[in-house]
Amino acid sequence: MHNAAKSIEQRIEGLGEIKALENVSAIRFKQSKAFELHNPYPIIGEEGNRNFGDNVLFKKASFQIPIGANVALTGENGTGKQL
Repeated sequence: MHNAAKSIEQRIEGLGEIKALENVSAIRFKQSKAFELHNPYPIIGEEGNRNFGDNVLFKKASFQIPIGANVALTGENGTGKQL
């Protein structure tokens, strides 16, 4: 175990310093017009129900997620985030 740790330390010491890039430009990919979305709300859910055991999480819930929105389902482990 000591030899493995010593080997790792030696490799770390041999690494050079890496400087951060000053100008980072966004990468843009050309996309075919066939994939262009014309609906401003491409993800829509209507009147969805979700139970977790005997607990009703939501009933007849509707939602719309617009293009470019960042959405996250958050909650404690085991609370039914996986639909």
